[in-house]
Amino acid sequence: MRKSHFFLLFLAAIFLFSSCGSSTKIKPVSNTDEDSTDADFDMDEEEGWEEDEETEDEDETDTEADSKPDKDTDSDKPDTESDDDNDSGKPTRTECLKVGGTWDESDKKCYKRVQCNEKPENSLWNTAIYYYQYYEKGEWSEPIATEYNEETGACHFICIKNYFWDGEECKNLCDSDPCAAVGHSDGTCTTTTPYIYSCGCDDGYTWNEEKCKEITSKLSLGNICSCQSECYTDVAQKESARCPAEGFNFFGQDAINAALGTCVRKNYSIKETGIENENIIIDKNLKLEWQQTIPTEIYTWKDAVYYCENLEYGGYDDWRLPTPKELFANIDYGRCDPEITGNYFKEPKTFWTSKLYAGNPNQVWHGNFGSGDMFYDAVSKKREVRCVRGETIQEDIFVVSTLDGDEIVTDTATGLIWQKEHAAGKRWKEALEYCENLTYAGYSDWRLPNINELVSLSNYDRYAPASDFPDIPLEYFWSSTTKMTTSEYLYSGHVAWTVLFYTAAVISENKDIFYHVKCVR
Repeated sequence: MRKSHFFLLFLAAIFLFSSCGSSTKIKPVSNTDEDSTDADFDMDEEEGWEEDEETEDEDETDTEADSKPDKDTDSDKPDTESDDDNDSGKPTRTECLKVGGTWDESDKKCYKRVQCNEKPENSLWNTAIYYYQYYEKGEWSEPIATEYNEETGACHFICIKNYFWDGEECKNLCDSDPCAAVGHSDGTCTTTTPYIYSCGCDDGYTWNEEKCKEITSKLSLGNICSCQSECYTDVAQKESARCPAEGFNFFGQDAINAALGTCVRKNYSIKETGIENENIIIDKNLKLEWQQTIPTEIYTWKDAVYYCENLEYGGYDDWRLPTPKELFANIDYGRCDPEITGNYFKEPKTFWTSKLYAGNPNQVWHGNFGSGDMFYDAVSKKREVRCVRGETIQEDIFVVSTLDGDEIVTDTATGLIWQKEHAAGKRWKEALEYCENLTYAGYSDWRLPNINELVSLSNYDRYAPASDFPDIPLEYFWSSTTKMTTSEYLYSGHVAWTVLFYTAAVISENKDIFYHVKCVR
């Protein structure tokens, strides 16, 4: 009997202990920083925020919910301290509810969520459009003013891409129509950065030093823009970045230099021959004429040579396969898949060139207009063909001279001046900074070359090195041109174009790799 009695007492104790435990509350973690503006709120899209109708809805699902101070708003709960005992200036629950606040029982605080004031036109929120005010000592904490601020924070806004803050509003340089007063301008205005604009120019003129200047010399590949008009950082991103101002990270990349007039924009037109499917694409810069309608067949390299040499198209019979540089000049690095000027060249194909690879006579150079690469492949492979007619573009000839104790190399075909020396072991971001900060041969306007400028140093008749540039290493060199991609999983931004001067191959590489740098002006 004694054992049975003891057992019943034991069960009763367990029951009491369980009942007590079921009514125990775990204190929620709360935000105790009275000055907090909840800068952790994220805003993914400019229009992605909408003011909530009820800020105290327990089922609230917006992004503030996780950062919001924990609260217990049960109005039936009695105050834990009387007004007479509250000498600290902190409000009671009753007082909090009277002033329209939300009571945080765990920390005995009163708060409310406030929406930021409206931002100006042509701007977007930098982070959060809501913040919290706290009630203490009979008044609410100071409200947060909406302001322009590049740093993330509550009620901070920035201007949209290519707009700048003038102290009162977000402006675009083209809003004032500056190109209307520029001689030989076609009137079009483009802003690449908030502080740099460029004007479209009439045929035979190019934008340079805020003017449309007449083109007085014959052009070559290294004079032609890559067509990249957007800016990027060194991380993968779905969309292009805001182009930086001078002195900031990633200044000096391709799109910025093009807007400053360091190259000539691509310029094509269509010549209608009157013969069905035999129109001709005119490259006004390089004075070349291209077959617009390409054959549906694909050819081995030898058959491609024969095809072009025997082609009668558009009333002409002097067609030929293009050189690598001639074909490469048609690539549009402002596009992806195809990386070719889509209004004129529409096929994202791989096309043969006229040059055998100097490192192996059984391979030949081709241009891939689905990816933008220039590489070589077996002559027995079958590829697409697009024939060209006109005088072959001039080869680049390099002349060495000394200026202020530094050796420079002038390309007589393009007029570009190159640093004879080079830097090694630079990531892409560091390569941009190196050229932007370089003072050499008395000049301080050096830049990292775009991919066309860099390819112009190649000689596709040579191998190891595949260049006539004096003393060039057999290494990868960075260009200022970012590789674009439309892959679902691989976004643009973290890969840039390079040239390997061991072979002259044009290859895209991760921007975190250490490669060589040679600056140009």
